Amino acid sequence: KPYNPEELKLRVYNHLRIKKFSELLTDIQEEDSCSSSNLCHLKEAIEIAIGSQKKLLEKLGNVAHEKGKETTHNSSKRLGEYAKVMAKLNGLNSKEIDNLYYSMSIYDIGLLRVPSADRANKNTKAFKSYPLLGLDVLAELEETTLIKMAKEVILTHQENWDGSGYPNGLKGESIPLYGQIASIVNYFDELTSSRLYSPDILSSNDALDVIKRESGVKFDADLVRLFTDNFEQFKAIKDKWS
Repeated sequence: KPYNPEELKLRVYNHLRIKKFSELLTDIQEEDSCSSSNLCHLKEAIEIAIGSQKKLLEKLGNVAHEKGKETTHNSSKRLGEYAKVMAKLNGLNSKEIDNLYYSMSIYDIGLLRVPSADRANKNTKAFKSYPLLGLDVLAELEETTLIKMAKEVILTHQENWDGSGYPNGLKGESIPLYGQIASIVNYFDELTSSRLYSPDILSSNDALDVIKRESGVKFDADLVRLFTDNFEQFKAIKDKWS
């Protein structure tokens, strides 16, 4: 049977996409044996990588948060809901809001490829490489508007307004808005929930005080003002999904 060049290219491309996620799954399984259903779901997602990207991002995010051994299993939901509120306050359209919600499922997916010993120390070079490692995880996916936003969030959510962040030391308005939103909601969640690299937990009000002090340093002052003025919405999400 004569081969169809376009069909062959598509099959090879899809194989490469699936291979990327297969490699990630191998990394996870080699480090520790996790018997939870999330890994089984991830296997299914790999097998249908050409299917629903949103479902794939959610499943990857579930494994990432499980891998971080958080005391709560609702982190992805909280982050998505926080981001939706901030996105609406910043006037993003419904498609952007939806895409940002799903992007927050995997904003820290690169942590899966950081050695366990380094995941507990945010100041190591290995830890700070995780946004770039996360970008690599999505490298072979078809770049829809969702995947493009997810990549932007992954790459820029640790950049700081004053240029002191990583991995690229972006400053001010050179940091994309999606990344800025991801940064502030991630910081709030980090302060108010236990993570492997940040075990201390603050109250929502104390966390707000910390965020206010970071105005013009970690975050755009206007973004901090929006967060502060609408704080009760974020607090309600925290209380609901704790």
